[in-house]
Amino acid sequence: MSPWVGLYREHSRLREHSADPFTELKGPLRRLADLKEHCHPSLPWLLKKKQSKCGTRLTVFTVPQPNATDAGPVALRGLPDLVGARLSIQATFESKTSRIQHFSVAISGQTSSSVDWTVALHLESELGSPDVVGWQADWRGEGACSHAVFHCHVGPDLDAKPKVRVPFPAVSPGHALDWVLATVVPGFDPMPWANVETAMKTPGT
Repeated sequence: MSPWVGLYREHSRLREHSADPFTELKGPLRRLADLKEHCHPSLPWLLKKKQSKCGTRLTVFTVPQPNATDAGPVALRGLPDLVGARLSIQATFESKTSRIQHFSVAISGQTSSSVDWTVALHLESELGSPDVVGWQADWRGEGACSHAVFHCHVGPDLDAKPKVRVPFPAVSPGHALDWVLATVVPGFDPMPWANVETAMKTPGT
């Protein structure tokens, strides 16, 4: 079997997410707020959910600004390599089953040399056009190699060409948010090498 077909199958299984997505996404935000250096202390409670109806009952999660009702990027501060950083999270889940319909998280800002910079993860929406149903609904681009369903972008912005979409492993939204934050926040990595060493020495882990 092609590794790209295998990866697509993994991404498809990822959508059948059993954990409560609202609680899971709050975990990394709490850890970030606990550092007390990089965000507004209310960040974990800014994750908002609302009901939406689009063929099925959906729950949409977004992160609005503090003291605001509209969704939008949240300011991050004190990052050694990124100025004016903004965090955004958007996710859509089926309300009853927690099936992931769409997920996106991004951090944007400027480097110390005033160059625009963005890191983003996207799980393509499976809410396709009305004439596309089933497992073809999340297909984009030419194929599963150049446009994996779950992929990351790193560059000046999401529209810079050539558009590079790096295939991402099938990890849950909470772990994906961990990765995005760990790319820019010092001391945030949830799995430092010391922990890896311990796990490698422990049978069954």
